[in-house]
Amino acid sequence: MKLIKLIAGLGLAFTLGSCSTNNELDVLRENFVNPPQTANPGVYWYFMDGNLSKESITKDLESMKKAGIGYVTFLEVNVGVPRGKIDFFSDEWKDCFVHAVNECERLGIGMTLGIGPGWNGSGGPWVQGGQSMQHLVSSIKHVN
Repeated sequence: MKLIKLIAGLGLAFTLGSCSTNNELDVLRENFVNPPQTANPGVYWYFMDGNLSKESITKDLESMKKAGIGYVTFLEVNVGVPRGKIDFFSDEWKDCFVHAVNECERLGIGMTLGIGPGWNGSGGPWVQGGQSMQHLVSSIKHVN
């Protein structure tokens, strides 16, 4: 921890030394001590195959805001968990999505969307079959 503080302090010292005005120096100091929201980290925000509700959306986003998260990448995924009750792109799903957008706006959290198949655009008609995502499966067969 002391090493991290030392490195951060040295980085700030070198940056502050290159400032041309006192105002720039004051802004750098303030942004270092109190980073602007644009410096906050973002996270992937997964909805697991129809397992979502307005209540869970609000709780998730309020917890993220409290933890300092600045933006989310919203993704609906199917990863083998038990299927939820809300079908993807149904009226209820769309209502939850609108709620998520409104909650992000209320809390000052940015939202981006994972809109392509695969890992956010890694698949689709623009990717040739030989270059697409692969799934490797192995097996062993004993023959006597």
